[in-house]
Amino acid sequence: YIVTDPPYYGDIQYGELSEVFFVWHRRIVGDLYQEESEFFSQDKVITDEELDVGRNRDKKFYNRMFLRAMRKLNSVLEDDGIVTLFFTHKSPEALSYVVEAIRNAGFVITQTWAIHTKNPVNPATRGKKSIFHSLIIVMRKRKDEKTGYIEDIYKEIENKVKEKEKELKAFGFGIEDLVVSATGAAFEVLTSYSEIKSYSGDKDVLKITEYAQDIMRRTIIDDVVNFNADKLSKLFLFFKAQGKTSIPYDILNRWIKITGIDEELLERKGLIKPDKTKNMKSYILMDYTRGEPLEKDGDYMIDGTDFIDILHSAIRGYVLQGMSAFREVVEDRWTIYQVAEALKILANQSNSEGQLCR
Repeated sequence: YIVTDPPYYGDIQYGELSEVFFVWHRRIVGDLYQEESEFFSQDKVITDEELDVGRNRDKKFYNRMFLRAMRKLNSVLEDDGIVTLFFTHKSPEALSYVVEAIRNAGFVITQTWAIHTKNPVNPATRGKKSIFHSLIIVMRKRKDEKTGYIEDIYKEIENKVKEKEKELKAFGFGIEDLVVSATGAAFEVLTSYSEIKSYSGDKDVLKITEYAQDIMRRTIIDDVVNFNADKLSKLFLFFKAQGKTSIPYDILNRWIKITGIDEELLERKGLIKPDKTKNMKSYILMDYTRGEPLEKDGDYMIDGTDFIDILHSAIRGYVLQGMSAFREVVEDRWTIYQVAEALKILANQSNSEGQLCR
């Protein structure tokens, strides 16, 4: 059984970082260890063979050396042995290097877990969103040699991601943890193949990672809003379900891109507006008034065919003219009542629309 916490690509250059301590250690105890260690006989830290990206060590060096390290692990591991590898890095590119090294070294990933392993108040990690997640990778020696085409593997990845979502949700994993775990699910599939080909020549691991995460996000949205509704209404209800009034742009963008909806449409409809109180680019998630005075026909595109549009128009009508105006807008659209029921559930989170939908 091998457990390793490997160097993290270009995240931290431990050799360069250790130079400040090396000076103290060499002067205080260096003369005691010169025979045992060549390092204290040097004037500075030796970093030429350090396995990370920094100074004179580029990405190609890291990729080559990490593959060499993985092959060494494979050679010393017993046939029924297990390797557990912790990986934490904010760059998908770094993870793609790692998974290709794992696959080419003859390992298959049998399980992955995305967990929080960093303290958010740690000065070294403050402000780095994804650094709080570590992907714990469990590997075994790959026993079967098989070739697959990436275009055919996509469906297998989709099924694996959905399976992973059910498995980890049962353990109480949060939304962001589930999204990170989608990467691991994709890698479990990829490393089961000793050789991967492509009909088109495109085997970009980064694209595969994004695909897996998009599948996970769609699955999560469908689970949160588990009835048939248009994509804009589902997206709006999903954001409402998080209980947040302001959403950072980078988070908003990750979720809306899978629906084909952009923030400009959401702004035109009055569902979001820029949050000028935040230092970073953020959006305020609007309620049924959409920032307008209460009226059935406002300046925003509230008369559209999206369920949330119709519901908001109906609520405005109810506030102004009562239930008859609500029924006039809703007519026989049963899904509108499902949307209203969803908002009613959200009323426990002080949601103004939910309060009205009671």
